Amino acid sequence: GQAEENHLAARVVRRDMEGALSTLVVETCGSEMKLHLPHDGRETVSSGEVALGFAATEAVILPKGEMSDD
Repeated sequence: GQAEENHLAARVVRRDMEGALSTLVVETCGSEMKLHLPHDGRETVSSGEVALGFAATEAVILPKGEMSDD
């Protein structure tokens, strides 16, 4: 695949699978982060250390809000 411009090392806390998405909860830099990934045929890891990569132009960070489960 294409080399991504941004990288994070993380540890998978859990993977929740529901409907068209998998929610991957990871711990990195002392904080938990949730990643919502589409079921697109790629396998999603369920445990262990992972390297996450993403293009800055495709990343979306959502603010805390009423629907948040902080």
